[in-house]
Amino acid sequence: SRDELIAAKKPVEMVKDAITADSLGYLSIDGLVRSIGINRNELCLGCLTELYPVEIPGEKCHRKQLKLDEFKNED
Repeated sequence: SRDELIAAKKPVEMVKDAITADSLGYLSIDGLVRSIGINRNELCLGCLTELYPVEIPGEKCHRKQLKLDEFKNED
């Protein structure tokens, strides 16, 4: 479940301490897309944006789910 994820809704400092790291930072979604070199339209970023290209049974998103054709046209 999401509650079992170490970084789910926890402050960065708390996650950093939990994994005993000296520092911790996150890439922006745009930074992630740029760093992996794959066109954004070819990626599913649902785990990060909660905007899934298909309906996920039982998934309760805070944002509207996109239809696949809407996802492909998003930039």
